[in-house]
Amino acid sequence: KIVAKAVVLSRNNKRGFLNICIAYTSRYEMTQAAKQIAWGVEEGLLLPTDVSEQLLEKCFYTSDSPDPDLVIRTSGEVRLSDFLLWQSSFACLAFLDVLWPEFSIWHLFQAILQYQKDYANIEVMRSSYFAEREKRLRESDIECAKASVEEGTKNIDCLVAEYKRRRTCRIEDFLVAVNTKQQNYMNKLCP
Repeated sequence: KIVAKAVVLSRNNKRGFLNICIAYTSRYEMTQAAKQIAWGVEEGLLLPTDVSEQLLEKCFYTSDSPDPDLVIRTSGEVRLSDFLLWQSSFACLAFLDVLWPEFSIWHLFQAILQYQKDYANIEVMRSSYFAEREKRLRESDIECAKASVEEGTKNIDCLVAEYKRRRTCRIEDFLVAVNTKQQNYMNKLCP
């Protein structure tokens, strides 16, 4: 109830974000996002062809926040422990052999230096990945538009543009419905 109250009280704050991960796991977050999308398809808000990586990301708890550039794992453990798995796919991962209470500015500098050293390679991979992802989405749009073509109706570019416009509207309506559903749930927890 305390978390719900904090969410309700701060829902209109847009200047800055603080993400606090309480009892959080990436697997659960991804499962919840998939369930929301499945609900959207069942309710007729989305078409199965609307489902994409981009839509899944918009259903994550962190959808309003940028993906991290640097993830620091203390304690000497070399694993992410099911923490921001999707979001950190293009982050610099710094595994430091120091416990959190002893973490100092010098450890932070060490992680930042590692980030600076790896930055160029990460950006090349990130750019390549997002270009490929956009290409896959474009190809999917073309296939969906072609499926609706009747002989001699419109040229394919017009059909693709119309399909993208309609998909965008469906996704926006779906995200509003999900947000309303979440707000109603939070409001029920906070009388």
